[in-house]
Amino acid sequence: MNSPKLQLCPVTGNFFTFETERKPEFQNMKTERSILVADSGSTKTAWFYGNRFNRMNFTTIGANPFFRQTTDLVQEWRNIQIEQLKGKVSVVYFYAAGVVNDEKGAIIRNALKFFFPDARIHVQSDLMAAARGTLGNNS
Repeated sequence: MNSPKLQLCPVTGNFFTFETERKPEFQNMKTERSILVADSGSTKTAWFYGNRFNRMNFTTIGANPFFRQTTDLVQEWRNIQIEQLKGKVSVVYFYAAGVVNDEKGAIIRNALKFFFPDARIHVQSDLMAAARGTLGNNS
């Protein structure tokens, strides 16, 4: 097992640690006020799931809405960790390349709503994640 790495959450600006070789295990997780954050490009999506009891991160294939549709995102996410989080997330922040307008954001938002119908879902450009990571909530 590698030593813990320090990561910056693009939403809150807070640092957190995780063990780099730890595999996500979502069974029996407590789900009080949980958050799911994703940073997606065309080739890879980095995910962070956390609450005050558990913290996990994992990667999946990219979700650029110029190249993906809601149906294929749902189909793909059914077969990976996202399905295991169904009903366990209260808020989602998804930042992606290609989210240039509401129409493109809706492709991702609708896929996320399939898994998290009761969650507050925020889909924005990856440029917003970069700005929040740099400036925090100051501007």
